[in-house]
Amino acid sequence: MRRTGTYSRSPRFIGQSSRVMPTYELDVNNVYVAPTSWVVPGSDTNVGSAGNPVASISLAAQMVANGGTIWVCGDEDHLYYPISAQTIPSTKSNLTVKAVPGCKPTICGDNIPIVVSGGFPDGYSTALLRIFAPGTTVDGINIKNSSDATILNFGGGDGIVIAADNVTVKNCEVANAYGAGISVIGSYSNGVVTYISNAYVYNCTIHGYAERQFNYTQAKSSSINWPPGLRAAYVKDVTIEQCTVYKGMGEGIGLRYAKQTSTGNRVIDCKVYDAYSVGIYLDNVEHVTVSGCEVYSTQDTKYYRGGVPSKGISFACENEAAGAFTNRYITLSDCYIHHIGTGLIYGSYEANLGIRDLLVTGCTFAYSKNSLIAWETSASSANNSITGNTFYKDPTAGTYWDGAVASASADMSSVSLHANNWSVQPPAQFQGTADVYDAALASPP
Repeated sequence: MRRTGTYSRSPRFIGQSSRVMPTYELDVNNVYVAPTSWVVPGSDTNVGSAGNPVASISLAAQMVANGGTIWVCGDEDHLYYPISAQTIPSTKSNLTVKAVPGCKPTICGDNIPIVVSGGFPDGYSTALLRIFAPGTTVDGINIKNSSDATILNFGGGDGIVIAADNVTVKNCEVANAYGAGISVIGSYSNGVVTYISNAYVYNCTIHGYAERQFNYTQAKSSSINWPPGLRAAYVKDVTIEQCTVYKGMGEGIGLRYAKQTSTGNRVIDCKVYDAYSVGIYLDNVEHVTVSGCEVYSTQDTKYYRGGVPSKGISFACENEAAGAFTNRYITLSDCYIHHIGTGLIYGSYEANLGIRDLLVTGCTFAYSKNSLIAWETSASSANNSITGNTFYKDPTAGTYWDGAVASASADMSSVSLHANNWSVQPPAQFQGTADVYDAALASPP
């Protein structure tokens, strides 16, 4: 379809050189989207060209050819206000949804109603951006679940949902999601698990309620069942890299029902702080590497649970519909966990199927309210190793962070300990071969 006529506004606002006149002709390999308030206003009656953009990613995804690019305009003063989730359908493949250079497009959830299912808002169906097309890359698209930073009840559910294989989401910011900020999620139905494979989430920032003024206890009791900042559930070979997650109402980064086909699951060089429940949560997972991550509290008491900061890294086997299984083949390396409630913990609640073949090495645990490490009993746990780590207890008695170096009630029978550095001598069950006990151990940064 082609429209004729003269167009007078500068095309630089939609990513073209100012020497090139905009066109009304649609190129199915490059479809343009702009807010209705943009200098070149988007409208879903337009053709989707650079000079005549549509107003919704959903429509652009229907128009673009497989392998094509959806170019998205916008900034913080010109937002998208859809009335339903923006969807990239499963009928498409290998699309790129990308911010026009110089733009910071933001989808806002003010006009998306909250749908309640099972007593909690349904974050999946009301997510602001849902990706069902395999091979999709989303680059530089931001999510804000409300434009009003003073209210508690606001629109939408999850920020971004990845529900297809081989999807990359990068350079995105998700603010104040009512559900998970970014959710990589497969499904379980009638005894059959459908896994999402090879998702890659890179250089994304996900944050919760830092900007909102509200009663946190009220919000927690009336909201949506421990929404994580970044969730991956029923997945294989997912990678989460260089992401920052903070100030949410559940775990910062949570992996659940994760298995391996080839590369395994990886959480690399991420930063998590001020999570309400736990910084990084590994629940019913296999073949997971967590490396180079930092988890901590800024001592903002609004994000304390029961007056205590979150756990740092936690392993568990919760028993859900798909059935729990033992955590296995997990490596935790070169992480810094500090100023938390409990640094590292295996929790025996729910199915309590244990943890096996775990390696924790090269990590530093420092400054806790409760203890730096705790381990609960499970008959299924075996062949675990905690080697070459540093455990630093606040040396000043009576300070907030002078929790135990290790839990005296811990069951370490399934764990081999070797060559760990302790600022104070731990309980006997934590003492391993070639350990160093040094009260003058250098304080971590």
